[in-house]
Amino acid sequence: MKVINGEEYLTIGEVAKIIKRTPYTIKNWYEWQRKNPDSAGDILPEVYQDVDNKRTRYFAKKDIDKLIKFRDMISYGFFEEFNAIKWGRRGKEILQRKRKNC
Repeated sequence: MKVINGEEYLTIGEVAKIIKRTPYTIKNWYEWQRKNPDSAGDILPEVYQDVDNKRTRYFAKKDIDKLIKFRDMISYGFFEEFNAIKWGRRGKEILQRKRKNC
């Protein structure tokens, strides 16, 4: 944790432990938000990368509730299409097989 001007900031790893998700999952949420700005709106809190020279992702401690709210809002399969596109050909094949079996 870092304190700057009286405000507490947590690294993505620290936040991941608190909300019981991996840092990779949180990064994936932000990638989805960047690619779907109309759908995402202002759901996810701001990420601060100018706190140190390493560009570590930090979150204001007061914003953790927003991440928990987002985590609880998403349901199984919410990122299905997004991940399939991200994975490329293999992801599309898996998605097609899944749809064929349903």
